[in-house]
Amino acid sequence: MLKTPREAIGDLLRVERKRRQCSQVDVANAIGTDRSIISRIENGVYNGTLKVYERYITHMGFHLSIEKTVPQRPQFEDLKDLFPDDE
Repeated sequence: MLKTPREAIGDLLRVERKRRQCSQVDVANAIGTDRSIISRIENGVYNGTLKVYERYITHMGFHLSIEKTVPQRPQFEDLKDLFPDDE
């Protein structure tokens, strides 16, 4: 299963935090938020303000940007899940 963009960002942030040997509490204190918010960001389920999200991203040495995506056509294998045989 493909990861959502939030899950992918959370994974990158978690890996960087652990590489720096920081705890979630360390990061939360550094950016002025609660450890539970750091956990939600890293798990890809954060629904709070973009401001907090950006502070974490920036603190870890990343920047937030957007780009237009090109729609992808489904692969044949994906279609069989959508249209099962009626045998």
